[in-house]
Amino acid sequence: MLWLGAATAPAAPATQPTAEAKLVKDLYGRRIAEAMASADVQDNIELAWELMTAAAESGNPPLVRHLLAVEAVRLTASLGTADGASVAEQALKMADQLGALDPVRKHRLALEIARQRYTTAHRAGAARKLIAPMVSAVVNAEISLAEALLDKHELAEAESVLSDARAMVNAYRLAEHKDRLDAATRQAKTVRERSLRIRRAEGSLARAREAGDEEGIKAAKKELAFIYLLTDGDIAEAGSWLAGSGHPDEAAVAAAAAHRKDPKAIPPADKCNDIVEKLCDLAQQAETGKAGRCIASAAAGICRDSLGTQAKGPAATKARLLLTRAERLAGESPADLFVGRLKMAYGGLAGKLEVLPGGCVRVSYDFSDDSQLGDWSVQEGPWKVAASMQALLAGPQRPGRAQIASRLHFRADKPLTLRYLVSGQQQLGGTICFLRHNDPAFRAYEVRFELGSYNNRGSSLRDGGRQVWNSPRVRVARGSTYRVEAAWDGQSTFTWTVNDQLLCRQETPHAAREPQYTSVYVGLEAGDYPAGFDDVVIEGVVIERPSQRLEPAGTSR
Repeated sequence: MLWLGAATAPAAPATQPTAEAKLVKDLYGRRIAEAMASADVQDNIELAWELMTAAAESGNPPLVRHLLAVEAVRLTASLGTADGASVAEQALKMADQLGALDPVRKHRLALEIARQRYTTAHRAGAARKLIAPMVSAVVNAEISLAEALLDKHELAEAESVLSDARAMVNAYRLAEHKDRLDAATRQAKTVRERSLRIRRAEGSLARAREAGDEEGIKAAKKELAFIYLLTDGDIAEAGSWLAGSGHPDEAAVAAAAAHRKDPKAIPPADKCNDIVEKLCDLAQQAETGKAGRCIASAAAGICRDSLGTQAKGPAATKARLLLTRAERLAGESPADLFVGRLKMAYGGLAGKLEVLPGGCVRVSYDFSDDSQLGDWSVQEGPWKVAASMQALLAGPQRPGRAQIASRLHFRADKPLTLRYLVSGQQQLGGTICFLRHNDPAFRAYEVRFELGSYNNRGSSLRDGGRQVWNSPRVRVARGSTYRVEAAWDGQSTFTWTVNDQLLCRQETPHAAREPQYTSVYVGLEAGDYPAGFDDVVIEGVVIERPSQRLEPAGTSR
């Protein structure tokens, strides 16, 4: 079993436990040891829940809360049961939120949880169809661990983990992981090439020093500097190799390194903007996204501090323009920060998020990997990402209706649009679901639209369960793909378009227009197998927290 320990906490010395760690050990150490020694896994689960409950109490010190969650992970990570894995995953998420676990350690634990779950089921002789989702979870965890290892240039272990992941993908035919696995493999190749370049440059430097070749020494140092800068984004290391070289980028890199070390070390006003511009240029030349963001972030930091202390007049105007450029390159623009808040509030979002004018967002799904399925809540039916498409896969029985709903909530008093491609056999459609501001049960008022079967029914629009439009002549054809758009105008009207042809424009009779309905989410559904949805796009004014319930206009707070 993997052990996190007090050293994962930000302030905990490696050789001496903190007072908080001692407190947790004194209070729970004996009970944890007893649970770990017990043959009944329920003892571990019950104690883990107790620790997580205490960790959730905001009145407790942050480090104590973090350590309690860590102990809950320790208690459940290796249980291998469904309940144990569920508790372990929740505890791991809580521990990371409370104390920012090292990424490698976090993903090692996630892999431990997934592997134990798979191993337990496999040993119990579970059917292959039941084991397949567990294998998928193992592969996901392995790829995440490999990515974290590669970020730290731990190539050998990362390649070993990726090799195991690829073997499982091939054995269980998990094609949905191929794109992400290939991307991680390319990342490993980049890390391998970086290591070779560093060894070559270090060899050239050693030979040049031995020969007393000053130009050779400068060239080797420059090569090392730009490997560290443009591949790793390590500004301090790059600055140490460029120092005294007289290279045109030396001053900018040195200024960035100095400012990172001491935020008060701002370049002189007459040179500051030129340095920031040079750093932005270097960020665009970076060989990896990580390096580009690091360099641009350094440029943005210099710009902000200059604007706050010394930039005046035209220089300040230029600095503000450069700040916009640097923030965009660093992923620190207001739009980037807003997207970051959304991802945190919704527990991570895998779709492509774009911030549009007027407070709207566009979230897009190409289903190139199965992580995008996590943005949706499966309500009925065996949904799975396959062949780069979110698809309903064949099962032993046909469902009356298979449904899936987006986890994102939007304002009901603003326009909302849902677009997608769909193919299948019958009842291919979706829902726009309205929620009251004060309904704790989250019961939805639905506008449902569906393309009818090729053999027994037409298409229809239902408003709150009541059919308000139908056409027996509009039917799906087997093997055809349809481009669908469903739109709500934020006031009273719903519009449904298929293959650029307007099917209907309908005034909702009453419920969706009531002020009490303040938020809305969308869903997709099908009435038979096989069916698939792709290129799904949702546009609207998003609600920043999924639990937030907007009060109707004019309601007193």
